[in-house]
Amino acid sequence: MVTLADERLQAGLTVLAGVVGPGLAKFALTAAGYSLLGTLAWTWGFAAIVTLFWHRWIRSLDLTGPTP
Repeated sequence: MVTLADERLQAGLTVLAGVVGPGLAKFALTAAGYSLLGTLAWTWGFAAIVTLFWHRWIRSLDLTGPTP
């Protein structure tokens, strides 16, 4: 059974929210005539989700190679 405690589900929902949220904000603001504000909302929203994803899931990975 998949629960919200499942890391894969959390990562997937984070990525989904990071793509859909800023995209909808950009669409709404651009449609209202605020294209620059829409672009800024998309940029800051996407950057925030990338930073959150890195901080939560990627930062803790040990990405070092083997010792000689």
